[in-house]
Amino acid sequence: MKRPDRAVLETNLGIVLARMIVVQPVDDVHGVAADEEDDLVLATAVAAQADYLVTGDRYLLEIGEFRGIPIVTSRDRLDAELDGP
Repeated sequence: MKRPDRAVLETNLGIVLARMIVVQPVDDVHGVAADEEDDLVLATAVAAQADYLVTGDRYLLEIGEFRGIPIVTSRDRLDAELDGP
């Protein structure tokens, strides 16, 4: 597999940084997920008021939705984007 061009990587990084927000995870998410670190992911999604949480983590995917935030795979999310509103 060919490595991406540095200019492409820098452009994509610039796009991510321009859209990025920094949040502090809420502190009331405990014991929801099987793994304590997954609770932190959920707490961060809540703090960010995320529209969805995209993950490949099977344990998070088993939760399905948390506080109104759908937990989906990248394939599910991409399919939803391609299908439109």
